[in-house]
Amino acid sequence: MPESPLDNFHADDMISLEEWKQRKQRDYEDRIVKLALKELGRTDLLRGMRQRARERTGEPHLTGHDLLDALPEFPLWLGARYIGRVFEDFTLTNLFNRYTTTRVFKRWGEVRDEAPDNWGGPVGLVFTTPKVRQGRGALIHHNMSVPLAEDGFQLLRRVRDTVFVTERFTDFLARLRKDEPKEAA
Repeated sequence: MPESPLDNFHADDMISLEEWKQRKQRDYEDRIVKLALKELGRTDLLRGMRQRARERTGEPHLTGHDLLDALPEFPLWLGARYIGRVFEDFTLTNLFNRYTTTRVFKRWGEVRDEAPDNWGGPVGLVFTTPKVRQGRGALIHHNMSVPLAEDGFQLLRRVRDTVFVTERFTDFLARLRKDEPKEAA
């Protein structure tokens, strides 16, 4: 009779719910950084970035920190979060009256707080939910000044002196790629 995978199971192999969530978060941010590199045409940097991440943390997972180390010209501090039930927050009432209490705004604040103390630039939070599972469907919430989209989706919301933009992450990256200076021939 074939061996069952449970035959070699040991209770010591189990991980806590919190550790599982952290792994899921690391995996998600890694996928988002890889997507950014792909959309920007810079997958050539991936191997070196993974090696430096492994040296720094002991694991090859990439973060927004690694992205900025490899691409210092990247215009914002980037973080990624999986946010459950985010669309429950995105009602007109909440967007008008309780914007700073939404899950997206709070997670954006966490990413902002992770930025180095001397970081004075914009911050971007890439997020997904159960209804937007794949990286290509992810949204970015940021405070970077951008032109209004000619097509596609952008949600703009002013909080005091800052305008926040929520848009598709791939649209954001396409605009960055389009705005890159062309190398002289």
